[in-house]
Amino acid sequence: MTTPPPVKPLHILAWPAYSNKMHNPYNFLLCSALESSGCKVVEFSYQNLLRKPFNILHYHWPDSFVAGGSLPKTIRRMMILIAILIITRLKGARSVWTVHNLMPHDNPNSKFILSFLKLFARACDGLIFLSNSSLKECEAVYGTLNHSKIAIIPHGHYRDMYPSRLTKESALSQLGLGEHAHKTILLFFGKIRSYKNVEALINSFQELKRPNDVLLLIAGSAENPTYKEKIHNLVQDSPSILLHEKFIPDEDIPLFFGAADVAVLPYKHILNSGSAILSLGFDCPVLVPSIGSMPELQKDVGTDAVHLYDGELSPEKLEDMISYCTKRSRDQPISLERYDWPVIANQLVSFFTRLNKK
Repeated sequence: MTTPPPVKPLHILAWPAYSNKMHNPYNFLLCSALESSGCKVVEFSYQNLLRKPFNILHYHWPDSFVAGGSLPKTIRRMMILIAILIITRLKGARSVWTVHNLMPHDNPNSKFILSFLKLFARACDGLIFLSNSSLKECEAVYGTLNHSKIAIIPHGHYRDMYPSRLTKESALSQLGLGEHAHKTILLFFGKIRSYKNVEALINSFQELKRPNDVLLLIAGSAENPTYKEKIHNLVQDSPSILLHEKFIPDEDIPLFFGAADVAVLPYKHILNSGSAILSLGFDCPVLVPSIGSMPELQKDVGTDAVHLYDGELSPEKLEDMISYCTKRSRDQPISLERYDWPVIANQLVSFFTRLNKK
């Protein structure tokens, strides 16, 4: 009996692979899992594109890459992406895009960029969506796509990056907020951007009838100066709202989620939410609008973990969530088995292998 030849590992040129670990460990965890499954993963660079052998070029945020500021700069970057697609094809490799966003957030050239991304999606050999709803929303904007080159593979959790959830008392003490341990703590965590609708959370919170037994923590940096000023002005006369408007380093992330009873993410629009996955990884429930991938996330992890609301956030919806938190045990674990990295890596390898055989 003839022994079959050994299967050669996939060589993946990932954009990015490990370089953005400090800002978002998603890619680090993904590429580490792929390497554990036997793949070879290399960080994208123009030099590696030209000199390294690879089977798959895996894009993550081409939308952010082309949204480089001025229109001339955007056009130059579009031309670069086109050149990269051509080089990849000439090398006999496959281009795969994990579609985190349909278009850049808050960009004056969004319509022009959207037209390019529609073409880019069709030029790619494979598309990965983080949920079925993401695919549906994409097709509503981009038009019908070739489903033979599409895979649905979820966003993995962040549990492997951080220690177990701290006690509320310990977390608040380390944040210098020990006197608030008896209160229900609401948390907004992540970059403070207009589409995340932080002002709606602030306004609803300020209308609550219980100012002495709740606290709102807002943690994250604001890049837009106008929006940053708006948020600062909204919270300046609210002693029950604490604004940590700065980049939160990895070592402090467990403190905020350890302190929180619930994370509130009142997005105006969203396709997927890494902040929601991050929260659930700390066994901290989330309150989110019933849009994008959020209903699918609730179906996967349960109604105790993901609380949905329709329409705009309101004081009444916050009141309901606060009441739930006062009854819920903080020790209640949230199962994220479908979001384990070995599971995701196996799905990716299977998809990449299928594309590589075409």
